[in-house]
Amino acid sequence: MVNSRFYKPMKFILACLACSLLIYESMSWLGVIFLGSNPFDNNPFDNSKFDQAIWNEDATVFWAGNRRAGMAEDILNHRLKHGMTMKAVIDLLNEPTSKIDRAEMKKEKKRFPVVDKLTYRVLSYYLGEELGSYYVFGNEVDTAWLDLRFDSGGNYIGGELFVPH
Repeated sequence: MVNSRFYKPMKFILACLACSLLIYESMSWLGVIFLGSNPFDNNPFDNSKFDQAIWNEDATVFWAGNRRAGMAEDILNHRLKHGMTMKAVIDLLNEPTSKIDRAEMKKEKKRFPVVDKLTYRVLSYYLGEELGSYYVFGNEVDTAWLDLRFDSGGNYIGGELFVPH
């Protein structure tokens, strides 16, 4: 037999916890619907619009406080257009962390497993470290890079995020 002296208060506490959880979940989904942000999305590359001042300010931030990662997908999807000149890209994003030519790409098999015939140069921008709880193939992301590819004429032909694992 259950001691009713403890059963009623415990039942009340459990009901309060369940109600609190329901309210939290409801508020989270309302945020998704009305604000367009998903609180369960832990992708660190798509949570900010590109801001040139912040991008340039964080160029030398080599620890977890770098805000560049959040702008990476906005840059790839909305700011860079095929055919842009290398100069125009550098004017937009400032000097890259490194410039990688074809010979270097062929040496870095992990980063560039296939070097296509069109890519002659890559501008690589550091995006930050310790990017929260974002995981790739079971490993937490330590560092990330935005690699922008250019053809022999110095025109933008595409880009991708490089996440070592």
